[in-house]
Amino acid sequence: MESTTSGIAVIICAYTDQRWQQLVDAIESVQMQTLPANEIVVVIDHNPTLLARVQSRFPTISVVENSQAKGLSGARNSGIAATKAELIGFVDDDAVVEKDWLKNLRQLIYADSQVMGAGGRIIPKWEGTPPKWLPQEFYWVVGCTHKGLPETTSEVRNLIGANMLVRRAAFDKVGGFLNGIGRVDTIPLGCEETEFCIRTRQAIPDAKFVYDPNTVVEHNVPVQRTGWSYFRDRCYAEGLSKALVSKLVGQQDGLSAERTHVFKTLPAGFFKGLANALTGDWHGLQRTAAIFAGLFLTTLGYIKGRTSKSAVLSDQVSVAYTKDSHKLRILMVSARFAPYVGGTETHVNEVAKRMAAEGHDVTVLTTDPSRKLPRYEEQGGFKVRRVAAFPSNRDYYFAPGLYPVITQGKWDIIHLQGYHTLVAPLTMFAALVARIHFVVSFHSGGHSSQMRNSGRGIQRFLLKPLLKQAKRLIGVAQFEADFFSKRLGIDRSRFVVVPNGSQLPKLTSPVEPTPYSLIVSPGRLERYKGHQTAIQALPKVLRENPNVRLRIVGTGPYEAELRELARSLGVNDRVEIGGIPPENRQGMAALMSQAALVVLFSEYEAHPVAVMEALSLGRTVLVADTSGLSEIAKKGWVKAVPLDSTSDEVAAAILRQLNAPPLQHEVMLPTWDDCATSLLAIYQTVLVPEGQITLAVIAH
Repeated sequence: MESTTSGIAVIICAYTDQRWQQLVDAIESVQMQTLPANEIVVVIDHNPTLLARVQSRFPTISVVENSQAKGLSGARNSGIAATKAELIGFVDDDAVVEKDWLKNLRQLIYADSQVMGAGGRIIPKWEGTPPKWLPQEFYWVVGCTHKGLPETTSEVRNLIGANMLVRRAAFDKVGGFLNGIGRVDTIPLGCEETEFCIRTRQAIPDAKFVYDPNTVVEHNVPVQRTGWSYFRDRCYAEGLSKALVSKLVGQQDGLSAERTHVFKTLPAGFFKGLANALTGDWHGLQRTAAIFAGLFLTTLGYIKGRTSKSAVLSDQVSVAYTKDSHKLRILMVSARFAPYVGGTETHVNEVAKRMAAEGHDVTVLTTDPSRKLPRYEEQGGFKVRRVAAFPSNRDYYFAPGLYPVITQGKWDIIHLQGYHTLVAPLTMFAALVARIHFVVSFHSGGHSSQMRNSGRGIQRFLLKPLLKQAKRLIGVAQFEADFFSKRLGIDRSRFVVVPNGSQLPKLTSPVEPTPYSLIVSPGRLERYKGHQTAIQALPKVLRENPNVRLRIVGTGPYEAELRELARSLGVNDRVEIGGIPPENRQGMAALMSQAALVVLFSEYEAHPVAVMEALSLGRTVLVADTSGLSEIAKKGWVKAVPLDSTSDEVAAAILRQLNAPPLQHEVMLPTWDDCATSLLAIYQTVLVPEGQITLAVIAH
């Protein structure tokens, strides 16, 4: 057996902050090995924020940037280049290894000099309920070991990247992973490990790869990957990947394992599902159908990949997803936009300018009830187009001018931002007429009118047929996705969660501290936003701490009532009410930086931008324990009080938070960069399944 002094390095690649806790778990599981790795290398795939975050959390391990093309292959190659170890292990950023993982795989490799690499079984850790319709023969769809692999330690054609240990000699001989074959962000391609293992076996005589089913890695499977749409997209993409691999290494080697799977494993699973259905397990029929559909879609993708005239092979491959080129023509439709202020308006502005900076052609289509704003405008690299809305003094936003803009424009995709006005049905109907793919972000909120709130159920019922036609339904929080899935009766797998960003701009000059304790209550001046709760608690707060001032930040129809309430309670000299123009982000950042406490006692919030911005500045936050605010409180980011708390109870909670020390743990928040990147990935996955895929091959 060879010496252990040559060293083992384990590479973990990560690209998104949204898997932060899973990444931490993955790193810590490697750190706790019975046979410790000599080196852990975390590679960050073009995400500077995540890079700094990992470096801060794990100062003793090696954290490097992906110096190659964006994607898993480039990230792994960057990790290989960052270490000199003789054995190099690979673990996904959402997987946890058992404590003897390295020990077992190392023994397999050093037991035979011809073994170039070893891997083990990958079992699913379901975030939600395990899908009974998904056959184990297709567990590869969710990144896990599928039925049909050996039940004992055996030689296999290829390993899986979430659980493998490879000799450096293999990389020295044949090079690294090919850029473009593997996953890029959430684009569901794969097979980079398959191609590498086949290339190694072809280049090194008698080279072996060994699989041990008793060496286990637990792989996280989010709810989004347990639905039909992901299954469909992943199968089709696997066919494309297999076609590319077979062109590179030849059909004989490229499809050797697949032939056994198709002609032996899948038929057995097909008939077993039918047998299960006959014994009362009706999910067996679903599994049978899934096997048939999965095989059909994978074959379809393979045929598409083999016959594509746009794919000309070279030494390295890059895959670009577009209709005709990388540039997408994106239409975002929002009932309100700047100069109006609100969470949806901020969201649209922040993601639109980032998508434009990436080279996409972005237009924001919005309404103008005043009919005084410019009809055409350009800001932040994107275009703004406004149409008249009626009536001018209501928030119905009936805007028939939306229809011709949508139907006559050459848009690749339409993103409806907000569901709660008449803009929503008109936009979805126009998109269907024009046969343009559309996605919907709900951006749900409350309303001061009880009649409007009570009519939400009818509104959702009427919108359901149109919403079901959306290619993706997007929630800004788990709460929102769960809420609308249940209320609309639409399968949860149709929903994805893309949180709002959090960052305010960095201040260009220092902020002078206030001579008093400032409480900030941000949000549009509506009754449901709960500003009155802060005012009602203020007399009690002042009795205990007279050095307190309340700043309500916003504009809206409830302003007169709030001012009158402050006057009647004798605290109007301690309360300031007024908005900050949306373009003055420096002003908002300065105000939030001065706050001793930020409060939001709203009756309903999905994922409030103002709270996230306050947290990004390290502010202490107190919220009502309801809707999406409860979700944030459960994470430990904010403190919450019951929505029906008395004024004395709210005052007591405010005083506790004013005296409380800062949070004792790091709060790592989503950014607007994350948000824009996730939305672009959704657009791409919407466009790809319809055959709008181009394999663009670039020599490196």
